[in-house]
Amino acid sequence: MVALCSLLIFSSTIIIETILTVGLYLNKWCRQLADQAEIHRMAQSRNVEERRKAVDELRYYFVTLPDKEKTWEDLHQSTLGIQPVVKWRTASAPVSESIFSHIPDEKQAWKDLIRLIQDKDGDVGNSASGVLSLAFRYISDKERAWEDLHQLVQNKYSIIRKRIASIVGSIFTLIPDRRQAWEDLHKLTQDKKENVRIRAIVALGTAFPYISDKGRAWEDLHRLINDVNETVRENAAIALSNNFLIVPDRKLAYDDLRWLLQDKNNNVRRKAIAGLYAIFPFIPDQEHAWKDVIQWILSEDRDVGSAVTSLVPESKYAQELINRLTKIKYIRIRRKAATALVSALSTLPDTRQTWEDLILLTLDEDSSIHSTTAYALRKAFPSVPDKEHAWKDLHGLIQNKNHNVRMGAVSALGTVFPLIPDKEQALKDLIQLTKDTNKYVRAYTNYSLGKVSIYKASETKSEENFRQELEMALEFFETSLKEVISFKPTGFCFPFYRSFYTITFRKQEAEEEIKKYLAEAKSAVKGSESKEKLLEAVENLFNALTETQKAVEINLEGKKCELNAYRRYCDRATELLEITQERAPGATKLIRKGLPIINQKIKETLQEIEEKVKKFCKESKQTPFEEISRSAYKQVEGLGKTENPVVVKIRLDGLIPLLHNMCNIFPKESMRVVCSQLDEIKEAELADNANIVLNVLRCIVIQQQNLKEKLTEKEKRIEYLEDEVLLRLDNISFGVSKLKIRSADMVQSLHEIKNKMDELKTIQTGLNEKGLSIENLEEKQQKKFNQLNNEITRLANEIETKVIPYLPHTDKVNNIIEEIHKLKQCREEMWFNRGAGLASIIGLILTIL
Repeated sequence: MVALCSLLIFSSTIIIETILTVGLYLNKWCRQLADQAEIHRMAQSRNVEERRKAVDELRYYFVTLPDKEKTWEDLHQSTLGIQPVVKWRTASAPVSESIFSHIPDEKQAWKDLIRLIQDKDGDVGNSASGVLSLAFRYISDKERAWEDLHQLVQNKYSIIRKRIASIVGSIFTLIPDRRQAWEDLHKLTQDKKENVRIRAIVALGTAFPYISDKGRAWEDLHRLINDVNETVRENAAIALSNNFLIVPDRKLAYDDLRWLLQDKNNNVRRKAIAGLYAIFPFIPDQEHAWKDVIQWILSEDRDVGSAVTSLVPESKYAQELINRLTKIKYIRIRRKAATALVSALSTLPDTRQTWEDLILLTLDEDSSIHSTTAYALRKAFPSVPDKEHAWKDLHGLIQNKNHNVRMGAVSALGTVFPLIPDKEQALKDLIQLTKDTNKYVRAYTNYSLGKVSIYKASETKSEENFRQELEMALEFFETSLKEVISFKPTGFCFPFYRSFYTITFRKQEAEEEIKKYLAEAKSAVKGSESKEKLLEAVENLFNALTETQKAVEINLEGKKCELNAYRRYCDRATELLEITQERAPGATKLIRKGLPIINQKIKETLQEIEEKVKKFCKESKQTPFEEISRSAYKQVEGLGKTENPVVVKIRLDGLIPLLHNMCNIFPKESMRVVCSQLDEIKEAELADNANIVLNVLRCIVIQQQNLKEKLTEKEKRIEYLEDEVLLRLDNISFGVSKLKIRSADMVQSLHEIKNKMDELKTIQTGLNEKGLSIENLEEKQQKKFNQLNNEITRLANEIETKVIPYLPHTDKVNNIIEEIHKLKQCREEMWFNRGAGLASIIGLILTIL
């Protein structure tokens, strides 16, 4: 009986709740009906303000209002009024797919928009123009809609022709009859009215990749370069540079941009400069082009001269160009030479000549010149073949009367100390300068001495010496920090190294120290132009410290391995801060890609990389690393004997994804900081690349030995592998979601996507070894695979819309397009095949670009 009563009470409760829910819904619906009735009343009102308000309400609440027929009728009637303010608001009503798809009569809506675009009131017509571009995407009868637009191309009013030009450019790829659309654009580029030609050239630039008759389209572009209107010429320069890779005559296109550099209008010249910078690597006659560069640099036009100076580092003639510029008597030219030299350091082939030019400019009488070059000494020193001679130059600069020069030399000593032949004299020089009269020199000297101690700690064989060198480094950093100067070079790293010391030797005090470090390091980067990157570095180091605190006791080699990884973070962050503080001209990139001579130091590093991988491969048998270690050894076999820098770069680039995969297999807390160095490789020099790879390999070998001891039983290895496969899935899924096609760096974007798709093989291998399929995984992991599938489809669409238009019309490209369509139709459960297919498609595209 009690149970029956309980059931009745429970059932009654459900019924009451249902009635209340339905009642609330009906109440809401009735309220909406009442609101719609009020909106309808205002729409019929003679009061202009009420009608304007009604249109606003209809626009904002169109989707939620219950009676769509009445809503649409009110909107339609509003377009027929005479008040511009009402028509203007009505014209912008169907601004999205969500609204346009709910309009009961899309044909009438389109007719209304066509009528409104011809309205005499400018605001009404412009508003309708913007909405027409959106509406065209959603309207079902595009043939009829296009015919309406086509008829307006010949409208007698220039304001309407101008609007149509903009619309045609924005919807060109959706127009059924592209040939007619192109003819219309061609006609509009010859319009008598300047405002029409301005919109037409913008539209032509947008549509150019999709126009079949590129010969005639190119003739229009070429003609408009000489238009009487400066805005037309300005937009012609933009259109020309954006489409340079696909114009029929690149030489003539380059000549057109050269011509615009002499334009009397500043804006036209600026656009020509920007275009020239973008297309310069693709100019057919590079030798002739660089003769032009010299003339522009020497010209009286400072805008042009300053802009093209930044092109110099990209040239194979850069060495000769810079050497000539350093000897010109005009200070403004030597300043440009200094800027170009610093930017091109890593790419100049003759490192001896580079060093001599750098020393010459560092001794220049102009303070802005030697301030620019003095801090570049530390970057140039590692590549100089004659270290004895370079060391003597540094030693001489330390006694220079100018404090900026001394400061630059001191900074270089701290960075390149491991490479200096006479380390004892270098230390004496640094210690002597701790008493310098200039506080900036003293601050940088103590900072450099601290860096030297960190280096010595990473090289020591004794635990006690490791501790002593760390303590000395902290003393030097603290002394540097006490100097009252605007920029403190050790402000970022001192709190970190102090925390690292506390965690390593005073573990019980670690938690508070880490919190203190985080606060101080964030304070150090405050106000920096590179704040986001630096804060990311702070967070990475903070996480690393936290993980180190949690980790079990590690041996000396492990400590040194971590210290080396952390040292790179700190040095990099400090360099970013220095550049922000000094506003060093031309230093927009910390490190530039380059292929220096394979010197003895790099060769030794490459030999050790080969030995480490060989050892790793040998000890990886019957472990989760067996297959990947064999692939790694194939990649580096014979690397130590390779003289060709191009081959070395290719080999290292091939090894890096394998190292990423190895890092993902190890416990996250033990390898995060070390392995994160691999992300810096794309910005580094070849020597730095090799050192990063070697440091990561050293740590991997140490971790492998520790792991091998723990995973002696096969079952444990497989269980560990399963967890790490899923961890890798998380990492790869997150990485893929961040990928995009960047038009400014298309080839690099495609390489990044291909590498991520190749990483999917490790997931497939891991699942196969465990005998798992997607159906065996948890719901959360299955969702990850679904997300991956969606991202693969997104990337395929991006390639189709952002890359394919820039490829030549050949059978090979048609095959690629066909493969993309097949990939998008491939069943989602074939996720691995889809990833491999996308990687294959990108590989084919890269052979064409």
